[in-house]
Amino acid sequence: MRKFIDEKGRLGSKCSVIDLAVLLLILVVVAGAVFAFMGEAQVEGADGTVVGRDMSVRYTLQISGVRDWALHNIRVGDQLFVGETDVGTIISRESEPYKMLFSEDGEVWWAEVPDRHVIIIQVEGTATVLDGRILVAGTVPMSVSNTTMGFTSRYADFHATTREFDFYEES
Repeated sequence: MRKFIDEKGRLGSKCSVIDLAVLLLILVVVAGAVFAFMGEAQVEGADGTVVGRDMSVRYTLQISGVRDWALHNIRVGDQLFVGETDVGTIISRESEPYKMLFSEDGEVWWAEVPDRHVIIIQVEGTATVLDGRILVAGTVPMSVSNTTMGFTSRYADFHATTREFDFYEES
């Protein structure tokens, strides 16, 4: 009858126990890496929002106090950038007169400012929702807020405030 482990610590006289332990360790590390990088891509948070996956998004930006000549430089179909990152395509543009709050002799009122506009644009792109944060184009953090962010299109540079996000699944 043949011994399972010989006097040199080899299994069946072919490989050592230490070799098998190292091989098993390598397999566990590789399996862990595969699970971490290729695991479930769609995870739902407590509120049912899909997290950690690219999704199609439409978001609304508001640009205030735009002059007449600049109004025509923000066009439907233009790509929109934050720095070098493409954050989507402008799919609609609306404008309305820009109003400011004025006060005089204790009276306060809103009045239109001549040759100034508020532009509302809707942008279509992709975003990742990760731990409650929205990363447009996977890298640019955005939120609905009163803070402005600098954007660039083919013909215009402007600062806009994000007003709304609408996530949807492509059909």
